[in-house]
Amino acid sequence: MTDQPPPEAGGMLTPAEAIPAAPEAIPAAPEATVDTTAAGAPTAAGAATGAGATWPPATAPQPPATQAPTAGAWVQPPQPAGPPPGAWSSYAAAPQRGPAAGWEYAGFWIRAAAWIIDGFILGFITMALWAVVLAIAAAIGIGAVATSGIDTTNGLTEEQGVVLGVGIAAAFIFLGVMTLLVTVFYFVLFWVKRGATFGQSILGLRVVRQADGGPIGWGAAIIRYVVLYIGFAVFYLGVIWVAFDDRKRGWHDLAASTLVVKRG
Repeated sequence: MTDQPPPEAGGMLTPAEAIPAAPEAIPAAPEATVDTTAAGAPTAAGAATGAGATWPPATAPQPPATQAPTAGAWVQPPQPAGPPPGAWSSYAAAPQRGPAAGWEYAGFWIRAAAWIIDGFILGFITMALWAVVLAIAAAIGIGAVATSGIDTTNGLTEEQGVVLGVGIAAAFIFLGVMTLLVTVFYFVLFWVKRGATFGQSILGLRVVRQADGGPIGWGAAIIRYVVLYIGFAVFYLGVIWVAFDDRKRGWHDLAASTLVVKRG
């Protein structure tokens, strides 16, 4: 025991002085408030999240995904947000030169050049066809005369002349029909199956649907061919229209809802 100093004379310790005061109680930690507004994801306001907890919760709404463009559709180029730094105050974005990014409308002269190329190709095919048909007709006629015993030393009789004339006319009618069929077959088939004739392919042109840039169908190709020749018949106005239309369309393009484009 330690020595206690003696009380002063005449004085005594009171009970409050004799017993030491108890230490002050430690204040309790503030009670966390739980937010239950989001089902299954309570959080403690003002307190740290538990181990492994993440925020926002997995059930939080996600932004909608951007829908992918339809297959075969035009892909529109991004629009400029404004003039570049240091540009003139009168700056204006350059006008779009085609229906989609990377494509331009094919003008009058390049389409005329493609038509000339196709004309040479069709001319060669037609000449070969006529040569074959006329050679076969001549061989048949000569063979028929040789085996018939007809005397041609004094020329043909009137009846024989009529028969010969009818045969020649039939041969030319046949050639005309075949030429028309070959021409229709050439343009319509290649527009549908390849998107371009040989002349257009050589110059990088394509015939496409105006709506979305996809390949054209048989109906549109036939309409396009028929109206093309109508445009030729009316003093070529139907094809000259290409030079003045904002999308370089002729009457045949307008009628069939088509465009002729090239890579930009």
